[in-house]
Amino acid sequence: MNEFHDPEGEFHQVDIYFHCTLAGTEKIDPDWRDIDMIVSKWQWVSQAELTQVPHKPDTLGAVAFGSDPTAIYDPLEPIVC
Repeated sequence: MNEFHDPEGEFHQVDIYFHCTLAGTEKIDPDWRDIDMIVSKWQWVSQAELTQVPHKPDTLGAVAFGSDPTAIYDPLEPIVC
């Protein structure tokens, strides 16, 4: 889980990531919609694919795929749009 906010504005974002092992198909129904309209993007990625996807915190790959999956804190980073 990671949270971003802009102290100078109204931007607020919470990201939630899950490390999973798929038991079925990797296909996500393209018609699926979050009833509350909070989730705006979802996808499965492998460790190699994650390196090609813009993401924060920078340590996400190390936490998700590392041999020691303990939480790692990233200091406050500038918000880049």
